[in-house]
Amino acid sequence: MLGYTIEQYLLDRANIHDTITKMALYADRRNYEGTLREVLVKEGLSIDYTALAGGEPQTPTPRDHVSAWKGMMGFIDNAHHLTTCLLAELPQPAADVPPPTTAKAQGSTMVTMHRENVKGDKLLQNGQIYDFELRKEEVSGGGNPWHISFIKITPVWFEGNMEIIIPPPPSS
Repeated sequence: MLGYTIEQYLLDRANIHDTITKMALYADRRNYEGTLREVLVKEGLSIDYTALAGGEPQTPTPRDHVSAWKGMMGFIDNAHHLTTCLLAELPQPAADVPPPTTAKAQGSTMVTMHRENVKGDKLLQNGQIYDFELRKEEVSGGGNPWHISFIKITPVWFEGNMEIIIPPPPSS
């Protein structure tokens, strides 16, 4: 048995970083199909935004979760998610350690959102801590097998106009 090699560890770490980075970049670029294909698990997604929005943790389908993102991004002119300080929790390589099929990660994100058609300040910024769980999934044609199965957001600070994230009233 070869166990978990240094090469596998380094590739897993890079792939996990790429998956989390894609989540932020694809949200900003409104690449919803890429998010479904390359970022989120195909099934078994869990979301905990309770510290941000109250309520209870949710288990939406990935498509329903992306649709919710799409709905909010539909009335925000621009968004910028800067994700940094990413730490992937993986076992250290060793001959007696099997390659992982799940992992945890965490990171810090600063979000800036801009919306012109709102009263007051046109910007909202916030800092957040993200906790992730990821799972390896089969990917046809190769590619990055790590996909996010759990997202938890813990807000750290807010500054600006909270009205930016409230949907506009329906047009008459």
